[in-house]
Amino acid sequence: MSMAFIPWPTTSLLGRIEFRLPWLALLPLVLIPVVGGDSGSLNNLLFATELLLLAAGVRRPVWVVAALVMSEMTAANFIHEFGGFQLSNRLLLAGISIPIVLPHVAARADIGPRAKVTVGLALAFVAITTVGNMAYADDGAVVQFLRYTCLGVYLMVLIPISIRDHEDLRDLCALLLGLALLAALVGASQHWSDSRGTPLWQAIPHPGAPGESFATWETRAVALSDNPILAGNVLMVAGLFALGALLVAPFQTNTKRFLAAGFLLMAATSYFTFTRSWAIAMVPALGSMALLYRGQYKREFWMLIVVMGAGLWYWSDMQSSRYTQDTTTDSSAAARPVLWTVGLNIAYDHPWLGVGHDAFLELSPEYASTVDDTLLERADAKNLLGKYTPHNDLLNIWLSWGFFALLIYAALTLAICRNFFVTFNTAADPLLQGLALGGLAAMIGFQANSLFHNFLDSTLTFWILAGFSLVLLKLGPRTPVARTPALGPQTPVLVRNQKGEWEECAV
Repeated sequence: MSMAFIPWPTTSLLGRIEFRLPWLALLPLVLIPVVGGDSGSLNNLLFATELLLLAAGVRRPVWVVAALVMSEMTAANFIHEFGGFQLSNRLLLAGISIPIVLPHVAARADIGPRAKVTVGLALAFVAITTVGNMAYADDGAVVQFLRYTCLGVYLMVLIPISIRDHEDLRDLCALLLGLALLAALVGASQHWSDSRGTPLWQAIPHPGAPGESFATWETRAVALSDNPILAGNVLMVAGLFALGALLVAPFQTNTKRFLAAGFLLMAATSYFTFTRSWAIAMVPALGSMALLYRGQYKREFWMLIVVMGAGLWYWSDMQSSRYTQDTTTDSSAAARPVLWTVGLNIAYDHPWLGVGHDAFLELSPEYASTVDDTLLERADAKNLLGKYTPHNDLLNIWLSWGFFALLIYAALTLAICRNFFVTFNTAADPLLQGLALGGLAAMIGFQANSLFHNFLDSTLTFWILAGFSLVLLKLGPRTPVARTPALGPQTPVLVRNQKGEWEECAV
């Protein structure tokens, strides 16, 4: 047995389970406390881990997915320099992954019997955005965005192809949960570095603002991401998946306690990013989860949402933090109405074909006269328009490529949500049901969060969620995760009671 795949025996209600994780690939992360004070060294550790995961993917393709998803969970926009040539981290990893996954694809390429609609809409979105860019942008801009969307579709299709069975999905989720918890620990340490003396682990400086450093964000946690905004988004998505599994999957008590503690840690670090959009996005995300959840703790879950929401607001108000600042007291909040107003006016003038990707930066100063003077003065529009994107994905899609591109994107989003919803209602395995519930909430939360940012062209989270919706849909109707032979007369199995809930039954 390879030392890279030392089994980790764990017992749960599903029987005796062995998590087969590539531990050697994760060893570089142990050095974060040693070199974490330097952003370049930290990135080297993350990149080394991703390369080792790709190497582990030679034997088991699910680790190729782990490497690519890890890149999006950490330094997503880091640029490698080779002499005078620059290459993004995600593009480099994707290029390395292709020869690794090709033999597995040739042997077995299964994305599920009901993936045609999702994949078809994704390809239609790539086509219409490319045609729109060709009409307005130069060749370099066309190739750049086409390359980005193709990477997203590649990852979306690779996830269901590489995750072949329940064991692959379970092991990948365990590894990604560990990465999310590591990021949460790093972020919490960053927050308390001044008052508690904890290590100030630096993340990669924001690539969109040359010259910025970790200190630019002051006390806002960035975890292992490029900036607090991406950190809050990553932890929100990972936390919702964990919460869905916690609510539905019949884990043992200790496992549930661990997941609950992990969710609270991710929520706390998300709070420390002091990014308002993730907190706003959690409202529809948790609301959708509470509406669908039919377990025995439904009432308690609703009460917990209300209590935690009220507590968050009260504490933020007492501390006078960014969460309670509005357009009258915070420049970032004041910028949104200006950018949205200009974006809407551009979209109204070019509703069907748009103006091309990134044309907003060139056109927005011309629309300054269409914005209320009070908003312009409050947001300092002279230094705002022409430098910042619309900070709203739906609006950016409409003004960039027109109404039909927006329609296709909305249909694709609904198709992804439907994949999660169908899995939640039909899956034979309760763990898949829990992941589907969390995935649906994560997609709703991501879309709500993207109403305040430009995530579509800065992160591949949307395509990752699409890929996980496909793999859950593929595995959902099948037999629950295989169990090893019974260990004795009291081995627990899972059965549904009269209320449709999963419960343990000794046989």
